[in-house]
Amino acid sequence: MSAPETKWTRYDKFVDELSRNLDDVSPPSVKPIGQRIREIRKARGISTEALADEVGIERDVLAQIESNQVSPPLGTLMKLARYLGAEAGTLIAGEGAKSYSIVRTNERHQVERVASAAARNRDYSYMSLVSEVKDRHMEAFLIKLEPHSSHQEQSVHQGEEFIFVLDGSMSVRLGDTHEIVGMGDSIYFHSSVPHLVTAAGPEPALALAVIYSGH
Repeated sequence: MSAPETKWTRYDKFVDELSRNLDDVSPPSVKPIGQRIREIRKARGISTEALADEVGIERDVLAQIESNQVSPPLGTLMKLARYLGAEAGTLIAGEGAKSYSIVRTNERHQVERVASAAARNRDYSYMSLVSEVKDRHMEAFLIKLEPHSSHQEQSVHQGEEFIFVLDGSMSVRLGDTHEIVGMGDSIYFHSSVPHLVTAAGPEPALALAVIYSGH
C-alpha cells in the first residue's frame, strides 16, 4: 500500500510540474528575445558596439544574445531595455494587448519564456506570467537557476525586485553582503544595489520573481 499523500508530497508534485514547464523545449510562438533586441537596436540606429559598451557587456556576448545562443540574467535585460528606449516588459516577454492576465495551472505551458529554447547557456530559464498585459511596469517570472552558473558579475539597474524561493536555495550577493535564501524564504531589494543571484547548492533552484522596472 502506498503512503498517504501529504501537503508536502502535493507541494513536491507542484514544484516538479513548475520545473517541467520551464524545461519544455517547444518552440515559442512569439519572437525570441534576441531577435526583438536586434530589431529594436537596428530600428534605433544603434550599433552592436555602442549598445554593448553602454550596457557594460562584452560585444561577443551581445552578439550571442541577439542570436539566441545565450540566456542573459534579468539585470542585463533590464539595462538593454532602458538603453534601447523600450518598455522592459515588451523587450523581455513580448507585447500584450490585455488590461489583466490570468494564468491557469493547466495553461502555464502556454506562457512565453524569455530565452530561446535553443540557447546554449541555460544558467537561467525564465517563464513570464504576465506577458499578455499591455503597458505594464512590473514583470512576474518563474525562474530556474542552474547550479555552477558561469555568470558571476553583479548587475546594477533601475527598479526593485522581490524573490520568493519555491525550491532549493539561492546565493544572493548585494554589494558586500552575501545571503543564502532557501525554500520559503523571500528577499526584496533595490536593483540599484549591485546584485547577483545564483543557485547556492548542487541542485537547481526555483523561484517566483517580481521586478518593478522603475519607469
